[in-house]
Amino acid sequence: MPLIINKMKKSRPLLGFFSIWLLKGICFGFELNVFQVGQANFTICVVGQQALVFDCGSAKPGEWVDSKKKFKRAKETVIGNLLNGVTEVTIVISHNHIDHLNLAEALQKFCEKHRETHQVFKGWEIVKKETGEEQSMFSNILGEDVNVIPLLPSSRERLSPTEPHDNNLVLKIALRAGGPAILLTGDGSKNLLHSINPDLLCDIGVLILSHHGSNASDELVWFRTVKINNENRPVLYLISSDPKGKDHIPAYETI
Repeated sequence: MPLIINKMKKSRPLLGFFSIWLLKGICFGFELNVFQVGQANFTICVVGQQALVFDCGSAKPGEWVDSKKKFKRAKETVIGNLLNGVTEVTIVISHNHIDHLNLAEALQKFCEKHRETHQVFKGWEIVKKETGEEQSMFSNILGEDVNVIPLLPSSRERLSPTEPHDNNLVLKIALRAGGPAILLTGDGSKNLLHSINPDLLCDIGVLILSHHGSNASDELVWFRTVKINNENRPVLYLISSDPKGKDHIPAYETI
């Protein structure tokens, strides 16, 4: 079942996100909030007093931030409601593309204003270094009950000269709390997608499609390797895009 997270109506400014807790009888054990930011990505996962932000961008950042790179009042209210009671925020930017990071500065200022401890992980730097300590870096950022699993491409594919450089340096993350996992993807080149260990792509309940539902980079082939209960179908596909945007995606083939 695909669901397009599209730009919402201006008359409902405080409901600009899609929230997942219980889906088709499956309890994921945590709350996932996917913002409607057009052809961009902005996701917040909240577990108790901890929050994980995976990508933080908007196709129209002017609707979100003011001239001082701070959230506008209505948007700050939305973020504040979601992070109410949160004391620790981890911001993960999957890769170095503007539509995945142009709200990060505003979010950091928000955390400083509300005295929330925060840390920022730049996915492209983590992928490039690949120290072998990536799993420990993400342990306990959402507590002991939610396993945050970083998915890195192989070094051969990461350094491939045949694909766009930035799309080879993309960090993907799977979130699992006993039941099916939620897969947060960012973007990714064809080589990167196919280099990820397929054993880590089993029992996926929710998949946020990379490249905003584009059919580029052989992604439709890759999607078929993502499984739930050994079947080729996650319960829900989420596409963060705007069909009326400059690239007119998601693609028909993807839907």
